[in-house]
Amino acid sequence: MLIHTLEELREKIKSAHKAGFQLEVHAIGNRALETVLDALEGAEVPSGARPVITHCQVMGEDLMERMSWQGVVASIQPSFVSTDCKWVQARLPVEVQRVSYCWKSLGERGVMCAGGSDAPVEDCRPLGGIYDAMHRVPHAGKPRGGKEGWREEREVAFLPEECLSFSEALRLYTIGGAYACHAERKLGRIAPGYQADFVVIDRDVTGPRREEDCRHALLEAAVEQVWVGGVCRLDTKGENERKVFASAAILGGPFIPGKNGPLRGQGRKQPQQLEEEDMWVLQNKRLGAGCCGH
Repeated sequence: MLIHTLEELREKIKSAHKAGFQLEVHAIGNRALETVLDALEGAEVPSGARPVITHCQVMGEDLMERMSWQGVVASIQPSFVSTDCKWVQARLPVEVQRVSYCWKSLGERGVMCAGGSDAPVEDCRPLGGIYDAMHRVPHAGKPRGGKEGWREEREVAFLPEECLSFSEALRLYTIGGAYACHAERKLGRIAPGYQADFVVIDRDVTGPRREEDCRHALLEAAVEQVWVGGVCRLDTKGENERKVFASAAILGGPFIPGKNGPLRGQGRKQPQQLEEEDMWVLQNKRLGAGCCGH
């Protein structure tokens, strides 16, 4: 279902590029992806402009090669593998499945991939996305996070040869994201001369899943601190923070688990119902309790 013809898309891309904007186009399916690549080529968008194609879920060997030499950045959502894989296997031919959600193959062909979530369609938390990039197993409609809220299943990975290592998955959410926005010389690494952006997590998350129950530390870990530009913006144990986490029943937007989340639409407070105690107070700064009016 193409929204634009090739000619229309080429003209829109040409106009945006001429105005100095970085291009980002959503494409799911090999016909959509081929149309976007043709439009980028026809509009003479150079590889150095780093045009972004978002989703890149059903592809082809030839299209992955084109993405590489055209300098396209793939904005991908690893959690889509886990929520989509069961119906993908039921609806797509086997030969098409082999070139679907192929994040490792993209990287091996020199395509820079940036990890995201597509929140609120999926859970916004990067640790869950890193886990999905590594393991590629179905979610089965379970909420994420918390010792009581997750029940890992012994599922078979969808295209296990496409599973990423921890380092490769972490790269999606650090170096990959920085590269996508032309900021790889100041963001995405912990190194001299880079902006001091990092998080402190309450446990080691680099190991494998536990054999006895298939649980993984990534799904149980809690973020203790968030540092942005060398300044601590969130400290769950800090003296100035009276309330760190609000209930999922209060928060809306990306704080509700995604399309498989059982809390979606249940008991959520409307903006006019928010009380004083529902507000966050972080280091003497008062913030609203969510986004999009919630």
